[in-house]
Amino acid sequence: MAEKHRLDEQTIAMRAAAEFQDGMVVNLGGGIPTLACNFVPEGREVLFHAENGALGYGGIATTEMADWDLFNASFQPVTPMPGMSFFQHDESFALIRGGHVDMTVLGRERFARDLARARNLLAGLTGVLPIGFRGPNLVFAPWATAVLEDLGFLYDSTVCASRSIGGKYKGWANAPTHPYHPSYDAIARPGDARLVELPIPSFPVLKLAAGSGIMTRVIGFHWTMTALRHAIRKGDTVFYFHPWEVGPRPRPHGHRLRNAVFLRHTGAWMMNAVERLLRHFHERIVPASTVAEAFVGTAHAKSRGAHPPSAARARGA
Repeated sequence: MAEKHRLDEQTIAMRAAAEFQDGMVVNLGGGIPTLACNFVPEGREVLFHAENGALGYGGIATTEMADWDLFNASFQPVTPMPGMSFFQHDESFALIRGGHVDMTVLGRERFARDLARARNLLAGLTGVLPIGFRGPNLVFAPWATAVLEDLGFLYDSTVCASRSIGGKYKGWANAPTHPYHPSYDAIARPGDARLVELPIPSFPVLKLAAGSGIMTRVIGFHWTMTALRHAIRKGDTVFYFHPWEVGPRPRPHGHRLRNAVFLRHTGAWMMNAVERLLRHFHERIVPASTVAEAFVGTAHAKSRGAHPPSAARARGA
């Protein structure tokens, strides 16, 4: 058996920092997230926010350069930057609650707490306990698998066996392309976790992401259709999109060219694309939960040497 390699804290922080865009205000939670301030991509200016009342600080300071009156949420000394500001806790939280923070990077404890709160809220509104998860912006920390299991989630659908695109999907090109149990050390590698991973399909041969709303809108309908057809020949696959993609075009913020690319074909065009997929795969579409449950049943039957249940032959698109 190949030796398992756990990602170190610096690598995890570097992956999170790849999501930072120029001009963002970013809140770094306690633990590993605080290390991300050391890995801001070259050419980007990021304003880091700490809940204890600081905005605009730099990287973590060395012991020799440390000013222990200047520290982040994990009580690590940080370096001062021109224009840095300080304020009270009430103003600090006003920045967050007022929508002035563009991104928050959570540590394990905060992630677990916030996810549990969100899950209970959705259960209270719908009467159904959520059992599926997808990492926001394709960020999935190694410890998240255990957290999801602890909270009772059945499946995740974050991974795509794609080559890296703008820092996303990095290290996932050789991930499985059909449902599997991931490793606790890396979501894109098979292992012994109870959680089921439902990977999103990539375009055959080229290994570029294809089974999502944004790839459908940006590259084209036939790009996604080809990937889904190819993937479904060998097993279950997934297609996902956000509700806002089929609704009225959202009010754009930020860079005009970026918005022109990433918000193209929202609304009626995307709704038509989804309807075409539904018509084409209407006999093969089942809920993601059905696929995950069938996979668990099949894996359990195989472990006992029994015949897999017929439900496992369902196909999802």
